[in-house]
Amino acid sequence: MTSFDLLFWLLIIMLAVVAYAIEAGIAVRHRTAVLGTMFSVIGAVTYILVIGEDNAFGRGSSSPDLTISAPALPKLPDKLGELADLRVPEALKKKPVVKASEKSIPSGPFADCEGCPSMIAVRPGTFIMGSPETEPGRRNTEGPIGVHIEYPFAVGRYEVTRDQFAAFVEDARYLPGKGCLVKGRFSSAASWQQPGFEQAGNHPVACVTWSDARAYTAWLSKKTKKAYRLLSEAEWEFAARGGTQTIFAYGDNFSASLGNLGRSRDGTIPVGFSTANEFGLHDVHGNVWEILDDCWHEDLGLNSGNGKANVLRANCSQRIIRGGGWDSTPQQARLAARGVIETNAAANTVGFRIARNFE
Repeated sequence: MTSFDLLFWLLIIMLAVVAYAIEAGIAVRHRTAVLGTMFSVIGAVTYILVIGEDNAFGRGSSSPDLTISAPALPKLPDKLGELADLRVPEALKKKPVVKASEKSIPSGPFADCEGCPSMIAVRPGTFIMGSPETEPGRRNTEGPIGVHIEYPFAVGRYEVTRDQFAAFVEDARYLPGKGCLVKGRFSSAASWQQPGFEQAGNHPVACVTWSDARAYTAWLSKKTKKAYRLLSEAEWEFAARGGTQTIFAYGDNFSASLGNLGRSRDGTIPVGFSTANEFGLHDVHGNVWEILDDCWHEDLGLNSGNGKANVLRANCSQRIIRGGGWDSTPQQARLAARGVIETNAAANTVGFRIARNFE
């Protein structure tokens, strides 16, 4: 609709109003109001046509002018074959670089070979390592300190079993050291095959040294072409906590169903019989102490705080063990509790769990 069309219809409406006013007798009684209305309409129309012309829609136009400037869009090719001629920014042509910590990792248990340990992937994270001063049973070697692990890694779902260790000994023709601590005393007759109590193949291996455990991970790495190793102390506590900051992985109280502790059985039980923590790990409390890669250090503050094993500012003739054994008390098996064993010593309460890098 043009401005002239608008004027025409306004005049028609005005005449209709005047006619109605005359018919109803309003024009005679309210002559001043009627005339005022007519002059107001005429003034409004005049403003639209003359004074307000620059602000009105253009004559013959049905839409306003756009005043927002925008870059011109490229002309699209007429044929699909011409798409290759469009210029693509070089940054978009390059494949994004994905950091190791950002790579996809398994969401559930996995194993790298038949007979290999079942593994659980652990994502990066931050936690408080050690115990607060108010924790019952706490010792002054337990920190606490803040730890940030910025890389993913895998950890054994269970402690390494006798069958798994036996497969390594047979295949690698490995000769573990002889002798083992039984009830705190050295026995030359004891070994991983004879730990002083009956075991089945699905029990955690015991009476092994730090060197034996390292030899097992080296064999497994060669067999699977994956980087297996022992856990660091920080990694162990992070994985064992399963995202908690409580005394135990299941809260601040311990029950017999959560781990093999306190000589409730005179020896180990099959792996996996205890309740799994939030990450899916079993036997983080009891069954056997777990040998770690860290050298012993009384001051937890010497830990680097990045998840790596401490081997520089420590006594490497001794190694840290965690988790408690079948003869431990609940206080000794707390998540923050730290134990120590000679690097070349073995005990029938000590075994190990393994870790694996993601490359």
